[in-house]
Amino acid sequence: MTNEASSKFAIAGIVIGLLSILAGSLHFFLGPIEKTPTLENVVQEKTAALKDAIIAGIKGEPTTAEPQRRQLSGDDIARAATIGTGILALALGIVGLVRREPMRESAAAMAVGGAAVVLPFAVYAVMLILGMMLIVSIIGAVGDVFSF
Repeated sequence: MTNEASSKFAIAGIVIGLLSILAGSLHFFLGPIEKTPTLENVVQEKTAALKDAIIAGIKGEPTTAEPQRRQLSGDDIARAATIGTGILALALGIVGLVRREPMRESAAAMAVGGAAVVLPFAVYAVMLILGMMLIVSIIGAVGDVFSF
């Protein structure tokens, strides 16, 4: 039996992991699938609901706000699919190790699967760091402008 035939789980893990990374990267670079409401619309809806609640409270009517369930968006599904297929690739790499498939292919499947799982979180971490750097630079620029 050749190595290609004996490492079917590891190779499947590598392919699934690479497809997962590709899907996650495309989702990130092509932007959100669904448009998010603008800040103005969100503020307008919240203030209208608050006004209605205040008026109902003044009239003595009960104000029971129905908790709204958050609906899954296309972006949530894409993120979950990226992480799920990354976990599947990671699991296939582990199965390859358990079945004593070649170490290199199994390790590659686990690495690619792990990278696919970490990708969405790493993107948020990088954006958070960049946002903090932007805020610090703005504060520094404002401090330079108003220093005497």
